[in-house]
Amino acid sequence: MTGFFSSFRFRLLLLALIPALGLILYTASEQRQRASIEAQANAMRLTRLVSADLESQIENARTLLIALARLPGVRGGDSVVCSALFADLLKQYPLYANITTTEPDGDVFCSATPLAQPVNFADRGWFQRVVQTREFVVSEYQVGRIIGKAIVVLAYPILDAGGQL
Repeated sequence: MTGFFSSFRFRLLLLALIPALGLILYTASEQRQRASIEAQANAMRLTRLVSADLESQIENARTLLIALARLPGVRGGDSVVCSALFADLLKQYPLYANITTTEPDGDVFCSATPLAQPVNFADRGWFQRVVQTREFVVSEYQVGRIIGKAIVVLAYPILDAGGQL
């Protein structure tokens, strides 16, 4: 048996296998590297698609909030009419968790989801930014006080003719 490993045939076979084994290892390494690059490119494409979709959804919500801020039922001070309008809209827009309007002090004035108790948003960062900037605001991820679910708040101020909340 030891004669076979030291024979000319074995050495010739080994000489033929070493380049083939090297080529197999090199090819496997190249394929693994290409697969990794392709996976990164696919992840980047998916991230861009999700980002564009999210951006579109936020812009659609912003447009809806601007329109709602101009409605007499929302501006008029009748919380029953406003809440009924928002409840109807929430049925038509199931993507949204709730639709609310607050007073300038943060007290919820009307809500699509009925309130179990009074709710105030004055301490929330998104509310403070809306009051300060008087512009559309997107909050950080948080748990909603009214619905108790994880949400991102999209807020738009309702201003009077003098620019006051």
